[in-house]
Amino acid sequence: MGENVLASGTNGTSNWQVFEDGLLLIGAGTLASTTGTVTASPWISQNTNIRRIEFEPRVRANGNAVSLFRGLTNVTEIDLTNFDTSSTKNMDSMFSSMSSLTELDLRGFDTSNVTSMQSMFFNMPSLTELDLTSFNTSNVMTMNNMFNGVSSLKALDLRGFDTSNVTNMTNMFVAMTSLTELDVSSFNTSNVTTMNNMFSNVWLLTTLDVSGFDTSKVTNMGAMFNHMRSLIELDASGFDTNNVMTMNHMFAGMSSLTKLDASGFDTSNVTSMQSMFDDMRTLTELDVSGFDTSNVIDMSFMFNGMHALSELDLSDFDTSDVMSMTAMFQGVRLLRELDVRGFDTSNVTNMNAMFSGMSSLTELDVRGFDTSNVIDMNFMFNGMYALSELDLSDFDTSNVTTMQSMFSGMSALSKLTLGSEFRFQGNAGLPSITTDGFTDRWVGQHTGTTFESSSRFMELFAGEADTYIWEELKILEVIIPVNMLFKSNFEYPTRIESSDYLVINQSTHPVHVTVASVKDERNIEDIELLQMNGISLIENGETTLSEEHLLGTLQIGGQQPFSYTGQARQVTNEVNPSFNLVLKFSF
Repeated sequence: MGENVLASGTNGTSNWQVFEDGLLLIGAGTLASTTGTVTASPWISQNTNIRRIEFEPRVRANGNAVSLFRGLTNVTEIDLTNFDTSSTKNMDSMFSSMSSLTELDLRGFDTSNVTSMQSMFFNMPSLTELDLTSFNTSNVMTMNNMFNGVSSLKALDLRGFDTSNVTNMTNMFVAMTSLTELDVSSFNTSNVTTMNNMFSNVWLLTTLDVSGFDTSKVTNMGAMFNHMRSLIELDASGFDTNNVMTMNHMFAGMSSLTKLDASGFDTSNVTSMQSMFDDMRTLTELDVSGFDTSNVIDMSFMFNGMHALSELDLSDFDTSDVMSMTAMFQGVRLLRELDVRGFDTSNVTNMNAMFSGMSSLTELDVRGFDTSNVIDMNFMFNGMYALSELDLSDFDTSNVTTMQSMFSGMSALSKLTLGSEFRFQGNAGLPSITTDGFTDRWVGQHTGTTFESSSRFMELFAGEADTYIWEELKILEVIIPVNMLFKSNFEYPTRIESSDYLVINQSTHPVHVTVASVKDERNIEDIELLQMNGISLIENGETTLSEEHLLGTLQIGGQQPFSYTGQARQVTNEVNPSFNLVLKFSF
């Protein structure tokens, strides 16, 4: 014990002292009832000075010990040997935020009368050992946040826990990021009503047995297994979800799980399925065909990031109350079929990124979609590389305020049907047409309405209902016979040089002129080099034109000169080479 006292005071009938060496000594007596605030105990003002805690004999805790040691962030040792907790009923936040404590020996703790352990060990990130095998939890009703943030603990033995009276397990194990061993198979959860975030962010746990959980009274399972990214197996098939109203993020981020049986889930009372299966990137199958979604209002991110999913049956989904479908199928990149024809979207206001990144989908029927209330269509079809046709004839975009990059990355989209109630907003990202064999233009199949480019289509479309397709290039092949006659003397090679020829565009469209091929050549073996406008045609007696070359693009009324240059070998006899030059005119 240190000699110099830095601070002292009373707590109930107990005297306490803080010594210069960092000791908080609590004397005999009964401590006062505490409140739930961080300043609940009188010694908290000495937080920076207190590094260890001891009790003199006969120190008795009050019935209410809420936040008794909360926030003593520098304490590394606490000896609870003389601390009598037999009358204590409330231990909420008792050791909360003791962030430097690495060990906590509670084997002598009498918890027989405790009814609440809410946040008891909350935010103890340095704790590596915790023995609760002697805990009597038979009267405990609340365990929410009990181990939340105990991020260094690797094993936790709760096999002796009696949870028969517990009603709240919200956030119970959340953010126990180092935990590799946890056995809750003996938990009696028959009275639990909330399990949201119960195991959220327990990153390293590979096995978890919840098959015996009685969930008949649970109303909230939101984020229950959220980001348990190492868990490889989970049996929730026996879950009674009859009373559950919230399933948002329930299995989100379970990136190692390859199978999940949720087919027996009763979802008739569920209102939120937001991110329910989000980022389950290794799950290949998911049966939700029996889901009753009649009360669901939020399906945003529901299947987002399910990269391995190859089948999904939503034919019985009732979406009549759904208001948000944001990123609902985003990144489901292996799915080749998706039937959403039965979707009632009359109440949906947000379709942002709804189908974004579904790069394997070749068909999508959204003709029945009621979009009259939709405000946001940003990235809706972004990255759907394989989709070549899209019928949006029923789309009403009168309330849409933004559709940034709605069609971005849809490089194969060559057929787009729009109705009279559709309007582009801002830069909807309709890709330019770069595929060979097509012009830049979109043409209406029925009206003949033409837009010179994708950007002009987005800018000028004003409700001219039609099916618009890429305009195919019209290609005219022209064969130009080329004949030459030359003779050189023995001393000097023959220089080849033609007159200038002129191609003039008198059509109503720009014309691309391409040098396509050289064929039917004869007697060219004495030509060392022949070029046309710098394009090599013949070298050393052989044709060299292996691929098409653009000679130029002629705007309306424009013209393009071309001529031949080169040289032949030294010959003594008259030579008469010839060939056919094929030019392509595309417009």
